Amino acid sequence: MAALSLAISAQDVVEVKENRASVAMPTVDITQYHGFLMAKGNVVYVEAGATEYERVGGDRLRKLLAKDGFWQVAASEEQAHFIIKYIVNLQGQDHVEFYFLDRRNRLTNEELMKFKRSRFGNGWKQLFTSEDNNDNIKAAETLHERIKKIQKQIESAKNYQSGWYKLFYQE
Repeated sequence: MAALSLAISAQDVVEVKENRASVAMPTVDITQYHGFLMAKGNVVYVEAGATEYERVGGDRLRKLLAKDGFWQVAASEEQAHFIIKYIVNLQGQDHVEFYFLDRRNRLTNEELMKFKRSRFGNGWKQLFTSEDNNDNIKAAETLHERIKKIQKQIESAKNYQSGWYKLFYQE
């Protein structure tokens, strides 16, 4: 009888852990949550657009977020404290939506304007992409670098009830 050989890479193990973690996560009753939605260890859902290139970018972003471990990555919006959107806007030069952070109950237009005027958005440039899958993988990687800067801000913040943080703080 021939011996059965099974080769498993480290990436396969990570993907299995990601899938198990996503399936095993409970639903978050966001109406009962009090505190900073984006706190380290909380759960994020990555919402990708309907096109294949947006899904490819969203998948890459999910894997990068799971690997960095700052937040847990959910399989559904109901399991998450907040949302990161990977949506490509084709108006003008193709780009990833500037407002990629959102709450489950969605930021209002007025809140988005406050966000735009805050130090959070000041000086950030649009992430240009195209309708090509490879361009969206690169854009997701660039977006993840931007998110890592936000994670550092979150770790060093003293007060989540002021500035842009308060948009993601629930009493």
